[in-house]
This record gives sequence, C-alpha cells and structure tokens, in this order.
Amino acid sequence: MGGASACAFILAATLASPAPTCPERHDVEHELDRLGAAPGLALKGTPDVTVNDSGMHIVLRGRDGKVLGEREIAAPEACQERAVVAAVVIAAWLGEWSAAEPRAVAPRPPAAPPVLTVVAPAPPPPSPRRSRLPRLELAAFGSAVHDGDAATWAAGGELAYGLGDRFSVTAQGHATGERTQPLGPGQAAYQSRGFGAGISWRRRFGRTVLDAGLGPEALRTALQGERLLTPRRATAWTLAIDGRIRLGLALGHVVPFVYAGSAYGIATERLTLDDRLDQVTLSRWNVAAGLGLLFSLSRPAG
Repeated sequence: MGGASACAFILAATLASPAPTCPERHDVEHELDRLGAAPGLALKGTPDVTVNDSGMHIVLRGRDGKVLGEREIAAPEACQERAVVAAVVIAAWLGEWSAAEPRAVAPRPPAAPPVLTVVAPAPPPPSPRRSRLPRLELAAFGSAVHDGDAATWAAGGELAYGLGDRFSVTAQGHATGERTQPLGPGQAAYQSRGFGAGISWRRRFGRTVLDAGLGPEALRTALQGERLLTPRRATAWTLAIDGRIRLGLALGHVVPFVYAGSAYGIATERLTLDDRLDQVTLSRWNVAAGLGLLFSLSRPAG
C-alpha cells in the first residue's frame, strides 16, 4: 500500500512539472510576432531562453553571435507563460533600442542654385569723332607743252572738292605761251587758254599719292598772222578732252608732284591767207609734262 502511494505521488509530480527545455524558440518567436516585435527581432538577432534551478535565463544574440541582452528571472510554471514572459522582456529590449537609435534624417533637398543675373555690360560711349571740313585742295603747276609741231610753256591751276577719300570734283584752267608756224612769206602765231571741269581719282600708298583726272574743257585759241602785208587776228573756240596723271609725295598739307597730261581737240583749227593758198592747220593734240604743288585747304575741326 505504501509503495503504491509513493509511485502515484512521483507520477503526479512528474505530470505537473513543465519540461526543462521549454519554452521552445519558436514559441517565443510566436509570442513576439503577436506583440508586433517580429520585424525588430529579424533585424537584431535571435532569442535564446533556458530554464535551470535558479530561474529562466533570457539571452538575445545578434547575427554575429554576440550577446545583445541578457536577463534572469523567476520561471513561471507553465511553458506558455514562460514564452509570454520571455517575449515581453525581449520586446521591451527591442523597443528601448529602437527609441535609443538615431532615426535616419531625411536628407534636406538640395538648395536651389542661386539665380545668376547676367547684366550685359553697357556699351562704351561712342568716341567723339572729330568732324572734318570738306576736303578742299588747290594745285598749281607749270609744264612744257608740245602739239607735234611746236613747243612752248604752260601754267595753270586746279581746285578739287573731295567726295570721300578717293574721288574729287575738279575745276581747272591753264594758259600756254605763244607758238609759231611758217605761213607763206610770214608766220602764224597762236596761243591757247583752257577752262574745264572733271572728276579725279586718288590712291595713297603710304606717303606716295597717285592721282588721275579726266574731264572736258573749253579751249580758246588766239591766232595771228605775222610779217604779212595784211596782219590778221582770229579767235576760235572748241571743245577738248583733257586727261592727266600725277604722282606726289605727301609732306603734311603740301604735296609736291610730277605730272603728265594730254588734251585732244574735237574741232580742227586753220589759218588761211586771203591772197594765197597757203594755210596752217593746228594739231588737235597737246601733250604736257611738268611739276607742281598741291595744298590742302581743309583741317580737322576740333
């Protein structure tokens, strides 16, 4: 009777005491999932719960095996209660660590780049141009003239009004000395004066000035019979085309130059004796070459 009672007591005690290995890890993880701490546990590590004579030992290990948290408390009698207590302790750890960890601060949006205001530089004030008086020039020249029959001297002048840097309008006049040709028993003497206008073109090469001009002129020829029984005088007007070219050296406002020119009369002039068939026909051509000076009459205005 006594032996049977002892066996029954031992069996009852065995059935009432929980298994020393509980709670199981999956039971603790299940309770953590119910508490909403499963994501935090997945980030931190794994729980390890053991029970011995002194109580329930709760350890939370990180992924590298290091102990993140450790606590020993009295172990409840039932395995379910042990799993709940262990889950509550571990969830409390996870909550404290989450609160203590600095939260990632959202990066500030990049500062807007400064607005650059480009101000176009003000154009420089126009440089004051020195106004110029119209280009006005006066030339004087002397030359030797030959018409194919006789030679003489000539003198003249030209006034030029500039049309820019290259072209000019010109007005000129000249007079020749007396020339003679045999006429019967005597001779015919003649001299001419010309007045005309035209246009000239100029080009400078450093200080060298090249100038060419062309234009019509009115030519007045005075004829006179000399050493004749009855002296005669006559005046004839005709139109001629006059051209010339000058090459000068600029020396400030004075340009000394050499020139060559030619004129061609449109009509033919003749001197005929009254009582004889002798007559003189004057050449239509005149060729000249000489020297001269050109003076600039204009100055830059201040």
